[in-house]
Amino acid sequence: MLYEHDLGGSYIKEMRRSLEVFNKHIEAKDKFKNTLSYISLLRDHIYKEDNILFKMALMVLTRNDDEELLRKFKEIENRE
Repeated sequence: MLYEHDLGGSYIKEMRRSLEVFNKHIEAKDKFKNTLSYISLLRDHIYKEDNILFKMALMVLTRNDDEELLRKFKEIENRE
């Protein structure tokens, strides 16, 4: 899963690079290749999170763990 985060970052980097003014020579098919790859990666990654990782977490975390996580998330959101 961490590898997928890194891979997603590289797709975003390449999409940004392809949009820069000095890279107008990059063909449209190459610009879309990274975009489509990123979309596919996100779909697969979110599926794994929803259907594998979150289910695993539910088996391991106690109700107290869950409440503590929610409290900490709210603290972070309030700071931001």
